[in-house]
Amino acid sequence: MRDQDKSNEQLVRGGDNQEEARGAGPIEDMADGRAFEQIEQEMWENFQLMTETIEDVFWISSPGFGEIFYLSPGYEKIWGRSRQDLYRSPEALIETIHPDDRERFWAEVEKHAEGIATDFEYRIMRPDGSIRWIYNRAFPRRDKDGRLVKVVGTATDITERKQAEEEIHKYRCHLEELIKERTDRLIKTNEQLQVEIIDRYRAEDTSRLAYAELNQIFDGAAEGICLIDLDYKFVRVNRAFCTLAGFSKDEVIGYRCSDIFHISACGSLGCPLVRILNGEEFVEIEKEIRRKDGSRVPCLMAVSPFRGVQGELRGIVSFIRDISDRKRAEELLRESEAKYSALVEQAQDGVAIVQDGVFKFVNSSALRMGGYSYDELLGKPFLDFITSEARQMASWLSDRLLCGTKIPPLFEIKFICKDGTIKYGEVSSSIIQYEGRPAIMVIVRDVTSRKRLEEEKEKIRSQLLHAQKMEAIGLLAGGVAHDFNNLLTMIQGHATLALLEISENDPVAMDLKEIRVAAGRAANLTRQLLLFSRKQPAEPVCLNLNQTIDELLKMIYRVIGEDIKIRLELEPNLWTTLADEGNIEQVIMNLVINARDAMPRGGELTIRTENLILDEKQAACLPEARPGQFVRLSITDTGCGMSSEVMSRIFEPFYTTKEFGKGSGLGLSVVYGIIKQHEGWINVSSLPGQGATFAICLPASLMRPEKKVDEAISVRKFQGQGERILLVEDDGGVRKLTATMLQQNGYLVYTAASSREALSIFAQERGNFDLLLSDVILPDQSAIELADQLLLLRPELQILLISGYPDKQDQWPTIRERGFRLLHKPVSLLNLLKSLRELLEKSRGEKPEGHQT
Repeated sequence: MRDQDKSNEQLVRGGDNQEEARGAGPIEDMADGRAFEQIEQEMWENFQLMTETIEDVFWISSPGFGEIFYLSPGYEKIWGRSRQDLYRSPEALIETIHPDDRERFWAEVEKHAEGIATDFEYRIMRPDGSIRWIYNRAFPRRDKDGRLVKVVGTATDITERKQAEEEIHKYRCHLEELIKERTDRLIKTNEQLQVEIIDRYRAEDTSRLAYAELNQIFDGAAEGICLIDLDYKFVRVNRAFCTLAGFSKDEVIGYRCSDIFHISACGSLGCPLVRILNGEEFVEIEKEIRRKDGSRVPCLMAVSPFRGVQGELRGIVSFIRDISDRKRAEELLRESEAKYSALVEQAQDGVAIVQDGVFKFVNSSALRMGGYSYDELLGKPFLDFITSEARQMASWLSDRLLCGTKIPPLFEIKFICKDGTIKYGEVSSSIIQYEGRPAIMVIVRDVTSRKRLEEEKEKIRSQLLHAQKMEAIGLLAGGVAHDFNNLLTMIQGHATLALLEISENDPVAMDLKEIRVAAGRAANLTRQLLLFSRKQPAEPVCLNLNQTIDELLKMIYRVIGEDIKIRLELEPNLWTTLADEGNIEQVIMNLVINARDAMPRGGELTIRTENLILDEKQAACLPEARPGQFVRLSITDTGCGMSSEVMSRIFEPFYTTKEFGKGSGLGLSVVYGIIKQHEGWINVSSLPGQGATFAICLPASLMRPEKKVDEAISVRKFQGQGERILLVEDDGGVRKLTATMLQQNGYLVYTAASSREALSIFAQERGNFDLLLSDVILPDQSAIELADQLLLLRPELQILLISGYPDKQDQWPTIRERGFRLLHKPVSLLNLLKSLRELLEKSRGEKPEGHQT
């Protein structure tokens, strides 16, 4: 554009004259040369200012429009097209000419090549489909040798003038037709009078008839009609005029306009008669006339010359129409627009008008909703204020609406506030006409609060469903655990008995050890299920998690390998927590193994402990949290991370993302069950490729941690010395196995399958028993009831109970209250013998060998 302007500047300044100046001889005075250039520059700037401020188009082209040298900015406003397009392709001009005018346009252009100046009118077509009338004037220019070098011209938009002329022409034709019709009648009547002059009587009758007919036509007209002579006096008026003005004919005829309507003196420049006298053939004006009662009536006056028989001007004939109804309608329209504007401004919902993709209007509520000022939104693309993920949908809906396609009456969209926050809007939109063109009116209601409530409701519902799912799986786990534990007890017991019967070098010993290991793994799997379902009873002690982590470090290093670095961030003054140490150790190890598997190529594992105090507000921000004092254990890895979909399912039992055979899917579900059993909660944060953090919160305790004493104890240290034991177990296989293990370890065992059978044996042996070993649940009554009955007969009898029903937790408080020892299936031989030895030595007041209280 800059190069084009320079070229235009050279052309307009007149390159030929400069050549003459250079040809005249050398310039001796350089100062005069610079002054000449300065004057030339000022002339160019003045020319450019003039052409760029006028509304007309100033143009310079080669003859025949083969090349456009200059085109003023008015072209873009009138044609609605870019000047640059015409500079590049002058032939494109013909595409803008109305097809009916193109032949005449080229005929006028061809005259330019002959050096003939032209002025003509033609029509153009704008890109929006509208038609404009152009008045074009062109002046060929020649150089000093007389050669035709360029054509200079102007193009003026005369559309409004054309439209006005067309309206005036239509109205004038109507009036001329009306006058012609009435004149023809008068001529006909006059001819009749002339014919009937011969016969006086017939002529008088015909004359009276013609006058009455003319008078009837004149007086019967719906519009007011008046004839005014050159002295501004009323010559004749009809009935409609009198009704409109409130005067009678006698009060009007012979009086001047100013006398009747109390207007300024006749003969002013705006007076219709003056304008007719000045040569105008038709005058239309709006004017208020004052009626006889003083009221004012807005009227539309159509005035034309009134001529005599010889064509001389004798005055004017004015047709006057009462436009009070139209004026009232216009006033009502203005009031309606004012009310609409006030309604829009006072609306609680945001209202905006979008045209060509930008804001054309925004009400106060919309500004408050987004925190913007009016200037910050006006003229800006509406898509800039919509979140990126919603822009495509918003653009699609806008295009469909503009194309006339139906869209949903209400839809939700997220928009961006000035402070960067995201809000939800419920939107309805419709097509309107704004400034004569289609636009979209958008009504937005802020539903952010409602959406947040819905999201919170959905979150709570998801948590409830998750809890119900966990509870259902827990019930299933607890239901199968009893029978499974009995089977594991038999497998483990028989393998242990067999190992005691053979030497360690026996080939069968390795197989038996593998059987025992497999049974141990199955027992651990059962325990995990029970922990997950919170059916396994915990044995809480006061723990310091730092101490627990320190004791597990050797195992952790062995488990994770050398390619993973461990970083400890332990709170020195960490509070204690009341928890089952074995359960907590399993939680830590499960999370460590899970972190290891997430870092197959190595990484960093961070174990962190800290004290945590939560108030109501802070607790509300964490799922499942509550106010109080807690100990938080966090395990963070730098592994592959998780998606939100995976995180929503990681605590489901048997759910795993590992390859088949590399995970049971119970590790994290067991963690979840243990933490819930300890009245705590666990939060997980992760992103794909950015690692994961598992944060566990447990209630803090004011108690001090217990000191632990580790001591290796062999089975032989707990063998019996001929003590008499009453064994009660309803499962025949478990009963037989348990009796065999006890008998082989120095005990005298009597077995019973039910409480009734046990009471019978007890009576037969006259209560000569040292200890009752019984399953908690028996076919006829519970072991607690049986123990109470036997203690009445023998108070010094020791009681040891074994449970295979983890879902019968309602009996545990009673067992603790009675002071009975309780073991859980499957029970190893070592644990069973150790418990028996402790209870029997306790009854004698002795300390068992290898045992510390």
